[in-house]
Amino acid sequence: MGIDVAAVVDALRKLAVQRGAAKPEGNVPLFNRAFLKTVEVFGRTYDIAMIAGYKLGSDKLMADTEKFPTLLKKRKIALLPPRGAERKTVRRIFKKTKEDRAGK
Repeated sequence: MGIDVAAVVDALRKLAVQRGAAKPEGNVPLFNRAFLKTVEVFGRTYDIAMIAGYKLGSDKLMADTEKFPTLLKKRKIALLPPRGAERKTVRRIFKKTKEDRAGK
């Protein structure tokens, strides 16, 4: 017997909305969406796609662009998407989650 962490988080989120809790400020929700979208599409995180999604949503496309060549040279960021991820499994998980949320 274990704790269904996803159900607990979901319940806490619903309670917070009901009580009118403050929504996260800044770009944290935008970052979370960009992160989850890359995981959904590629099966794991893909830095460049995540950065692009975040930058497009934040309207700060050119901020920090001077750091990009250094990140590439030091191999801190990958140009190509990850290989070997179980994309089908991850997509199935995201699809099931969306269906479960739509049913509630």
